[in-house]
Amino acid sequence: MPINNKLDDLKSPVTNRRHEKSSTKFLEHLSNIEVELLSAPDLQELYEYIPRWGTATWNDKPHNSYIETERKEVLQDMFDGKILPSAMETINLVFLVSNIDKVDVTHLLRHRTMSFSAICSADRDLRHDDCLVKSSISDSEFINKYEKLVSECKELYADMVDTDEISMLDARTILPTCLEHHYYCRASLNDSLHFIRQRLDRQIQPESDNIVALQMWIEIVKKYPMIKSLINLSSPDMWYVKTAPTGRSSNIYMPELPRNDVFEYKKQWFLYKKRRDEMLGGKLFISLWNSLVKELEAL
Repeated sequence: MPINNKLDDLKSPVTNRRHEKSSTKFLEHLSNIEVELLSAPDLQELYEYIPRWGTATWNDKPHNSYIETERKEVLQDMFDGKILPSAMETINLVFLVSNIDKVDVTHLLRHRTMSFSAICSADRDLRHDDCLVKSSISDSEFINKYEKLVSECKELYADMVDTDEISMLDARTILPTCLEHHYYCRASLNDSLHFIRQRLDRQIQPESDNIVALQMWIEIVKKYPMIKSLINLSSPDMWYVKTAPTGRSSNIYMPELPRNDVFEYKKQWFLYKKRRDEMLGGKLFISLWNSLVKELEAL
């Protein structure tokens, strides 16, 4: 079709940042992670249909003639795992997960039963995106070099984009994985619990995953307080406990004290001959974790 310059102009959904000098805020990663529950059915909605779903097997005809105590009992039975778990698959939750880096993003995406809407890098200019710095790096001798290299990568990105000869799709490949991302995530309650239980593992999951998972769990418990007992934060990380002695596990750190130090082992088995909290930056994670646990306990 021919070019028609008489057509109306279109307003681009992205901001034009051509020829602006790149800038970078360096933010401590863990303390800036934020998870918000944007949408979830309230208890009254669940009382309306969960009793029908949970007792359908034994009903001669569909009906909704449950008294209030029956509705509450069936809903609690669902949360306690005493009726078919498919009921929890009907409860859709929508989260906003902010201030995560690209590694965190890949861990979200591995949970294929979730749906996502994400910050984009194809036509959105990234020259002012924030950098999320791990506390171990902030506490190290390398922080100045780290910030310099990130800034230079951002500057090169902006220079390439400003030529109008190198597309953003290609220029973005110079950018480091530490830049900020935010994702909207939709998951059923059942799948959310699977994600949380997996990512709470403090032996084989990164600290950022632990914080995302714990914040997600707090958001769910705020909405449904009666399910608080479903996850025990003091229990051992059993995947690690079972697989660490087999030689077929990612043995990164020695067992945490005291909850995972429940089997015999040799230091030689582990990538680092120390516990995770003994690494640089480990104390910040413990402080944030304990603060979140107190918030959960107060609910």
